[in-house]
Amino acid sequence: MPFFESCVHCPNEDCDFSHEAISLGFANLERTVDGPAGWPEDKTKLYIACPKCRRVSAHSNANLCTECDQSVVRKGRVWIRITVQCSSQGCDTPAEFHVLLNQASNRQLASELQTKLAIRYWTGFLPCGHPIAAIPKGRWYFDRPHNGRLLGYKPRVITGNFSANYTKRA
Repeated sequence: MPFFESCVHCPNEDCDFSHEAISLGFANLERTVDGPAGWPEDKTKLYIACPKCRRVSAHSNANLCTECDQSVVRKGRVWIRITVQCSSQGCDTPAEFHVLLNQASNRQLASELQTKLAIRYWTGFLPCGHPIAAIPKGRWYFDRPHNGRLLGYKPRVITGNFSANYTKRA
């Protein structure tokens, strides 16, 4: 029996992953009614940072593939969901995107993420339409997808102190 994984492609034509698949493992967005690839039929978007060119892009569906052997790309790495508040003046819209990072303790991941978010390591646009900007400490947190399930973006109001959410989740 073939081994199937959910895969997407990078929209950046100059990136290797525009032609090769980015393996998401078993991405199931846990929404209302799932389609054939385990993705919701309500077109919920999943924001993914390309592991090669680091461009964040929205994906509303995935392909099932058996050929995306990325054991080298994913070996020792894990998908992390980053939740941020848009840094554009007056926006503060919450946004989420997934990045592939080396497996590490939460403390090490938090340190690495703080550095990368401060220097605009990832490029692209947030769901509010603003470009990803430098994101200061206290305006983001991360978590590891539950049971390997990547969760699609669902706009929601973040209540209370954003850094308190980070502390609870990290």
